[in-house]
Amino acid sequence: MAKLVRLLGIHLAGAHTKKSAAVRGALSLRRIRSGHEKHTEAHARFCAGVAPHFPDLACVASDEESSDALRAPLLWEAYSSEIGPSAHRDSDSRFVEVVADLGGADVICIDAPLSLPPCVPCTLPCPGTIRCVVPEVVLMRAAWEERRRQDRGEKAERADKRIKLPQPYLDRAFETFARTYFEHPVLSGTFELEAALGANRAPVTARALRLYRELRTRFPHALIIETNTALATLGWSLTAGYHLTSLLELRSAVNGRSTRAGLLKRLEQRQIALRSATLHEELFTDFAANSFVFHAAMACLTGWGLLSGEIYLQEDFLKLDAAQPLRGWACVPKEAAQYAWGQ
Repeated sequence: MAKLVRLLGIHLAGAHTKKSAAVRGALSLRRIRSGHEKHTEAHARFCAGVAPHFPDLACVASDEESSDALRAPLLWEAYSSEIGPSAHRDSDSRFVEVVADLGGADVICIDAPLSLPPCVPCTLPCPGTIRCVVPEVVLMRAAWEERRRQDRGEKAERADKRIKLPQPYLDRAFETFARTYFEHPVLSGTFELEAALGANRAPVTARALRLYRELRTRFPHALIIETNTALATLGWSLTAGYHLTSLLELRSAVNGRSTRAGLLKRLEQRQIALRSATLHEELFTDFAANSFVFHAAMACLTGWGLLSGEIYLQEDFLKLDAAQPLRGWACVPKEAAQYAWGQ
C-alpha cells in the first residue's frame, strides 16, 4: 500500500532578513529507493539511515526493480515566503511556527550546512592537517591530493597554480569534495561552495545548526537533511534536460523569472514535479517570480530525490557517522556529479 510522504524544502537566509522561504510537497510512495546496488555497503548504510523514519516502507536497491519502474512525481502543495522577524516574533520563532503551520513533514531539506567542520568539535591532540587521522579530514586530504594531481596534468600555463591545503576548521569534507569533483560551466561565477564557516556563510551555518536542533525536538520523526542550492539546481536542470548557460541567470532581474519558470515547466513535462490541485495556479507563479521560493522548491525536490534513488551519495561519506549516515553531506542530484565525470 502506498504511503503519502510529506516533504518540506527550506531556503534559509540570515536571521535579520525576510529572505527565507519554505515549500511543502507530497509524494505517494510504496518503497524507498537507495540508488545503490544490492549487497553494497552504501545501500545497507543508506537503508539503516532512513529506516527509523520510515519503518513501514521497504528500502530497495537500484538493481531490484526494472529500470523503467515508474517513480511517482512530487506534488507542490503549499509555500510560505518572506519568513523573518515581526513585531511580536523573532525570526527563529517565526520560522518554526511556519514549519508547524505547514503541517511539519516526513523529510525536511534545508539549503544550509547542518554540521560543523571537523576541527571545531574535535578534542584530540592536534598533529596538524597533514598528519590528522580523523576520517573526515582524511577524506578532505584525499580530495586535495586529487586536485593537485589534476592540476599537474593541465596545460603548462596553469601548471604553477597552487591548490591550497584544506582548512578543516572552516571547511567540511563535502565542500572540499564538491570543489574537486563537481565541475560544470554553469557553476562559474557562483559562490555556493563557500566554506561552511567562511565569512559570509558562517552566520547562516550557525543559524541552521540551532534550528536543526529545535526541529528535531519539535518533529522527532522527521528525517532532516541538507542540500546545496547551486548543485541542486544544476542537477535538477540536467535531470529534466533544461539548458542553463549560468546559474547567474536564475538571479538576474531581467531573465531570472523566465529562466526559473522554464525549469519548473520542464520538470512538469518530465513528470518529475507537478502543481497539486490544492495549490492555486496563480499562487504557483510565485515559484518562478520569487527566487527564494524557487530555492526552497529545489530543496523540496531534493527530498523527493533522496527517497527516489536520484541523489548522489558518496560511499566514504556514508561511513563517517553510523548513527546518522546522511549527516554532513549535502544531498544533490546524481546528474550534478555524473556530468563532471563525463567531461
